[in-house]
Amino acid sequence: MIGDYKQLTRHVEATYDELASYYTFFYPFPSEENDRFIEALDSLLSSYNVERILDINCGVGRHIIPLARLGYEVVGADVSEGMLRQARRFAREFGVEGRVKLVKAEWKELPEKVEGEFDAILGLGNPLEHIPPEHRADVLRNVNELLRRGGFLLLSRRNWEWELGLKGDRTLYVRSLRRRMPSPWGERELPFFSPLYGFSVDDKEIITFFTYHNYGETSREHVYHVLEYDLGKGGFNHKSFRLKAFYVFKKALRDDIIASGFKEIRLITSLKRVEYDPYTLNEFWISVK
Repeated sequence: MIGDYKQLTRHVEATYDELASYYTFFYPFPSEENDRFIEALDSLLSSYNVERILDINCGVGRHIIPLARLGYEVVGADVSEGMLRQARRFAREFGVEGRVKLVKAEWKELPEKVEGEFDAILGLGNPLEHIPPEHRADVLRNVNELLRRGGFLLLSRRNWEWELGLKGDRTLYVRSLRRRMPSPWGERELPFFSPLYGFSVDDKEIITFFTYHNYGETSREHVYHVLEYDLGKGGFNHKSFRLKAFYVFKKALRDDIIASGFKEIRLITSLKRVEYDPYTLNEFWISVK
């Protein structure tokens, strides 16, 4: 069982270091889907007159690199050197190496390693799921310090209240999300939330998907799966990358955001929609300093 903040941070760092070379098989970049997201993100940032941006979990750079190409001043931070290595490669490929600053840092190190102030800070991809609940207000306070007054934090959150069916007494029950799929393990049911992605790379076919396991009241195990099929030799090679992930519930997150010094909170279902729909899987939180 993973315990304290430092131990969990080391676990997240090591897992993403191992996962880094496969990450774009789960979240394709470049891709038309990512381009559409960046178009909507650019529209939102422009409406707030944003010029300088910090991405606090930049990963392989699928957000900051396109934003740098659009003329924004961007800084990307990530706890994983493996992910930052991929981001540097993409920055070179897209011709923005000199316009993207990348920093290895976890959230509590941000004020020491990153120089503010920023107009906007991005926390996309549900990053707070890697932070133990008792530490969230502290890390959000660090993020707040790096914003100019009137700047904002854009967070994405998975809507677990809707997804899990949260009862009034805060007891969780998991809806049946088991789907049958052909697999190298034979006809077997696997509990998974993600679609299957398929890629052809050299002499291999690669399939990726997620599974969630070991549900508790505060956390679950999030597993990235990579199946490689060798077209020449035949046979599957299965790799899995396991992460502990904490649920981020709406009321607790709102309390943590307020406790960390933000004055205004706005929820939207997508970057293109102003209204909020509580019955969708993902949502965005705009918190203004």
